[in-house]
Amino acid sequence: MKELDYEDWNDLIARKFFNKEMAGKEVLLYVTKDVLNQLGAEAGKNFEDFIRCVKEGPSYSTKQGICQKALQCYDDWRSTRQGYPQYIAYLALFVLAATVGGDFDPKAYYPRLRSLLGELLKTGAYPSFEKMDILWNNLEKWSRVYKHEELGRFSKRIRGGKIHVGLPFSQTILSEDERKALPQIFIDAEIDPTDPPSESALGRLILRYGSDKLENRTLQLLKNKDTDILEIRDALMDFILEEISEWDGSAVEIPDADRIAVPRQPSVGLRICFDPPDRAARKILFFLRFKTNQPFPEGGLNFEHGERIYSCFETAPNWSTKLKDHETGVFLNATELDWIEGAKFEDKEKGWKANLKAAPVRLFLPGSRENLPGWIESQRLERNSRFIIACHTSKLAIVEHWGTKYCKKFTAPSFDGLPSDWQLFEGDAPQEPCREIDVLNLPTLLRLRLQGGIKVGRGNSYLKFAPPKILLDCAQGDEHIIINFNQCKFPLQKRDPTESMWSIPEDVPVGEPLELVVSRNENENLARRVVQLIEPVISDKLEEIPKRDLFGNIIPSNASGPYARGAIASGDSLLEYGSFPQVLPTHLSKRIIFLGSRPGQIADWPEDNLPSSWNPVWAIAKVPRAGSEKWKVHFCGQFDRAIADLTPGTPLEDHRFIKKWRQTIKTSRTRIKEPDLKVLKKLWAKYKEAATNV
Repeated sequence: MKELDYEDWNDLIARKFFNKEMAGKEVLLYVTKDVLNQLGAEAGKNFEDFIRCVKEGPSYSTKQGICQKALQCYDDWRSTRQGYPQYIAYLALFVLAATVGGDFDPKAYYPRLRSLLGELLKTGAYPSFEKMDILWNNLEKWSRVYKHEELGRFSKRIRGGKIHVGLPFSQTILSEDERKALPQIFIDAEIDPTDPPSESALGRLILRYGSDKLENRTLQLLKNKDTDILEIRDALMDFILEEISEWDGSAVEIPDADRIAVPRQPSVGLRICFDPPDRAARKILFFLRFKTNQPFPEGGLNFEHGERIYSCFETAPNWSTKLKDHETGVFLNATELDWIEGAKFEDKEKGWKANLKAAPVRLFLPGSRENLPGWIESQRLERNSRFIIACHTSKLAIVEHWGTKYCKKFTAPSFDGLPSDWQLFEGDAPQEPCREIDVLNLPTLLRLRLQGGIKVGRGNSYLKFAPPKILLDCAQGDEHIIINFNQCKFPLQKRDPTESMWSIPEDVPVGEPLELVVSRNENENLARRVVQLIEPVISDKLEEIPKRDLFGNIIPSNASGPYARGAIASGDSLLEYGSFPQVLPTHLSKRIIFLGSRPGQIADWPEDNLPSSWNPVWAIAKVPRAGSEKWKVHFCGQFDRAIADLTPGTPLEDHRFIKKWRQTIKTSRTRIKEPDLKVLKKLWAKYKEAATNV
């Protein structure tokens, strides 16, 4: 059996908790005796051997006390910063002490640590323990700044009122098994990862659906309303909310029989939406769309509900288009569904499920936060925000009493288009929650969130030209956000004075860690995150580029094929990949007119569905603020077909579509930028000629 020394244990522990699978996720250094026994099993060692090694310290140790040895590890590692920080095993020891059972006062920590080390039990602080704050701070900086969260994100939290002992206790808020069970709890509770409920509503859902999956101490913490443990409970809720934000809507089931992990297909939450109300006609048209953290399937989704199929595609990043009847192309009017009972949709071919949550009160917030028009259903109210509520008559008295008493503005406009027995309310600046209605509960935790942007990997790096927006939950309106960099401060500006959303300035440094700090006065640090913006780089190392299958999914590096790696394709049958392009270029504009080779083949996206029965040849994209050239034509045909096959062919029979096809080409002649490539310019000329003669 191999002997393990301090450095071996430090490396085993560090690799378990900080690794590529944890990229972008928060790391809890939850070290128990069982964890140490598992890590040492291969070498025939257990947690007792770990205790022996930390007491002896590393080979270069010259100090006597545990904390002094830990500081020496820090100093030695800091001189090189090679590999994992050499003090992690000591932090693991301090967390292990927080898990020690026995006849101790529930809030006692130092006697547990002394007992673990086999020392004389006595009260009072452990020698130099207050200096361990240096190590916790450095671990956070190492994971966020030096490693860019590529191995995980460590957060220095304090659990309870005692600063120094609160740090190791904070790492025990949720066990590894409990953390693995969270996605299934989220699915059972029908939680939408892109639209989580308020902390109070979330706590009730976790209690209800996690009663058989979470440990008793966690359930008791969620039930306990005492103010003396408020900080602990808030830390737990903050962590769970962070897990929800990183969740993609799916889970992994492990059947008891063969213990083979089976991936669960994603489930998304449908949201009722509506465009700005027509106040002159006093009418609202409700429709459905959803947001997902999963890559949107190629070719869109076809959901079955009842005897109909409803289709959608991706529009704004991660958002679906409005659900339309697959046959008629007509939007699904959301009032055709039962808002009280909810509804379930399923794409059986792709395995996606979409659920409209049952609710007697539905909350709508401005879509501007998501760069969408109109109003979008939300599961949580925001302070100082405008809102619209659709309320069933069974909850009218509760909602009216709350709105008139606790909102700056609250009216009941009359609109047609609502389901029977539902009433609409408009409000502004809620000051207190409506505790009887989950969606009207206000957030209680100030949380900094990053929304959108193009992330590079799963760490904290974003492309400079596509930085994330910064959002604050539970903002009071007087918060400020600055970026700290090398003692320089860059103030962030709000996108809209009425919203708690900020934009990152264009002139911030590139390729350097940027610390986002939230405060209300100069000395406060209410919340913070570290991000960095980088310029796009194309790697010249082929082995660093992931292999992708037919559908663009990343596959293991040892996969044989067929696969694509950058511009290199390999496999038994490359024809399985089809010809370029596999995906229509919907990224070009918010409005694109697709034209096929036969006059009459036309789709005005996104109002029309993307074509599925014919292949587009041209994508005419609208270009905003482009002078006299309002449109630009892009070739999107298949290069493996001869040019002759792409020239205009036999018109369709429907003259209405032929007319639209012809007018699109003819009326845009003076406002369109034609292709630059000579062969495409000649092909486009044939379409202009066909538009004149057809």
